[in-house]
Amino acid sequence: MKKSLILTLSLIFSIPFSGLARDWYISANGKDTNPGTKEQPRRSLQKIQSKLRPGDTVFIQPGKYNQSLVLDNKGGTAAAPITLKKAGAEPVIFTVPDRKIENPEYLAAEKMYKFPAEEKVIAISAKTSADVFYLDPAASLNALKKQKSGFFYDKNEKVCYSKIRGTAKEITFSTLSKSLRWDIRSSYVILDGLTFHTCHGIAISGNNVKILNCRIENVLYGFTSGLWINGKNVSVKNTILNDVFNGIILRDAKQFSMVSSTISNTFGHGIYFVRKCDNITLKNNIIQPASGDAIYFENVPETIESDYNNMIPSKVGRLVYWAPAKKFFRTLEEYQEESGDLEEHSISERVVFENDFKLPAKHPSRNSGENSIPQGATVP
Repeated sequence: MKKSLILTLSLIFSIPFSGLARDWYISANGKDTNPGTKEQPRRSLQKIQSKLRPGDTVFIQPGKYNQSLVLDNKGGTAAAPITLKKAGAEPVIFTVPDRKIENPEYLAAEKMYKFPAEEKVIAISAKTSADVFYLDPAASLNALKKQKSGFFYDKNEKVCYSKIRGTAKEITFSTLSKSLRWDIRSSYVILDGLTFHTCHGIAISGNNVKILNCRIENVLYGFTSGLWINGKNVSVKNTILNDVFNGIILRDAKQFSMVSSTISNTFGHGIYFVRKCDNITLKNNIIQPASGDAIYFENVPETIESDYNNMIPSKVGRLVYWAPAKKFFRTLEEYQEESGDLEEHSISERVVFENDFKLPAKHPSRNSGENSIPQGATVP
């Protein structure tokens, strides 16, 4: 009898922990009182965050979600990561609802606009007949008056003042509570096939995190980025970062890789290396900033493998800034000569993308990646 009991218990405890993993389902039409099954999905990621265990997969149904997520549980394991992924072919979009002010009040004496806002305004874009401007916050109203552009939120009056170059037809703004920050502090996490229209982007301080087949767009708040990374062994693959301030900020990042991805239309830099990063791989990417540099090195990583990319100078004519040497490189040839074997097989050919970031039929990026594969991301 004792032998039988011992044998039974040993069998129970020999079952691997990953065997306890479960699938969760999220739907924009779900209810948080539901169990989270496919037939009865939940609505909020936040309601299952603390329940996630190694090996769990969260299937997110197509639709728009005004949700943020701070993932700070123990995370997954190498054999059993936690995965959040799109369920189905249609997009899963995490977004901030647009708050638009059409024909905002203009204060002629101050040469600025004014509109009410109950909560702290953290990001503004202003549409004029000439362009769309992304405004940086000013320290005070007096400081704003001295600037050519920017905005200031007066928490006492609960109004926002903005100053732009030109005449605003429309102002779109986001507030603190709707900033939709994604913060991945856990390790062994996979985000797969998701679209983020956010103000803060995704911050990753966990290790062994994968960003696969995602789109990160409209990240407009100050000097933030589509991805802010200071974890170890973070990889980005087949992902689009578009219309963001900085594409990716790497701060003390180790073992980072980005392959077959696209960074486009950055107001700041494509990839910004801060402090001591090491063991970096960049291959088969398209990096095409609007302003700033394709790559900005505050410090050059000790180990970096970067090649087979399409790197394009910004509109101001800069390609790479090498801060230790205080050098700007405006052409790929200049950078190749300085850096040795970096970008030896890369090209520098501006891309006018077709719908949904498809490469034009005869563009060189179609066969300039390693082993003649395409550069940049296919549409996730």
